[in-house]
Amino acid sequence: MKLKLLLLAIVLGACAPVPGGSDASRADQCRDRFQAYDRAAMFEPTFSMGVLQPTVTGAGLANDRTAARNALRQFGCTTTPAEMPVLDGRDLSAFARPVADNAAPPRYVHVATVTSNSSEAALQRAFQGLGYPVRVKGAEGLGRRIFLGPLDTTPAQQNALALARELGFASAYLLPRVP
Repeated sequence: MKLKLLLLAIVLGACAPVPGGSDASRADQCRDRFQAYDRAAMFEPTFSMGVLQPTVTGAGLANDRTAARNALRQFGCTTTPAEMPVLDGRDLSAFARPVADNAAPPRYVHVATVTSNSSEAALQRAFQGLGYPVRVKGAEGLGRRIFLGPLDTTPAQQNALALARELGFASAYLLPRVP
C-alpha cells in the first residue's frame, strides 16, 4: 500500500507545472487546456427527461472533461480574487465594442474563469459598460466562465480579444459557441 502511494506521489509530481515558465507559454498552455475542456464538454453525455443520451464519440470520453478540469486546476488557469485586474478608474474606452458593417460568423471570446461572485460581477459591469454582451456559465470544480458574445463582426471579435489581454487575461480565445 505504501509503495502504491509513493508511486502515485511520484507520478503526480511529474505532472506538476514547471514553475517560472514565461507568461506567454503559460497563456498558451491554459488556452490549450481550456480548449480540451471545451471539446470534452461538447461530447459529454447529457440527461434529458431522466434518460441518458448517448455520446457521439463512444466510451472513454466521459472522463475527458474531468481530466481537462483537473489539468486546468493543476496549472492554475482560473482567476482568484487576488489575481483580478484593477478595473475601477481604468480608461478602457479604446476597447469599446466597435460598430462595423463587415459581418463575420458569430463568435464568442472566452475571457476568463473566475472563482468568486465579486469577480464575476466586476467583469460583467466592465464589459457591459463597453457594449459587449456577456455570458457566464458555471463550470463544476472551476468557477464561472466569462464569455463575450456573440460577436458578429471581425473588429468586435478582435477588440474583445485585445480587451481581455489588456486586462491580463492572456489566454483569451475565440470559439464558435459557448460549450
